[in-house]
Amino acid sequence: MLYLNRINNLRLKMKEMNVCAMYVSSPENVYYLSGFTGFGDGRLLITFLHAWIITDSRYTLQVAEQCPDYMLISGSAVNISTIESVLKEENIKIGQLAAKAILKRNCKLNPSFGRLSSD
Repeated sequence: MLYLNRINNLRLKMKEMNVCAMYVSSPENVYYLSGFTGFGDGRLLITFLHAWIITDSRYTLQVAEQCPDYMLISGSAVNISTIESVLKEENIKIGQLAAKAILKRNCKLNPSFGRLSSD
């Protein structure tokens, strides 16, 4: 429930900023939003309707236990085609250059989002 509240808080901020998807790559933010402790080996993709965790098959059981609010995408979290295929299914368009920039940045949550939780 804690992580679902955090996801929903993020979605409210996304809506305010007119952002339709959020790709989360920093291990600290992945943990904060999902509880996943496979630091460095997981990424999150969050839209208004869905939340995915992208990691390789070594973490299947761990994701099932730690991240029940997320759907698992088993594959390379840094493979651009993995992200593009999910966004395409969700009818979210993103340019190739933007997608590459997203994958290269391993930054903290945008400070303009402010405090995301009121856990």
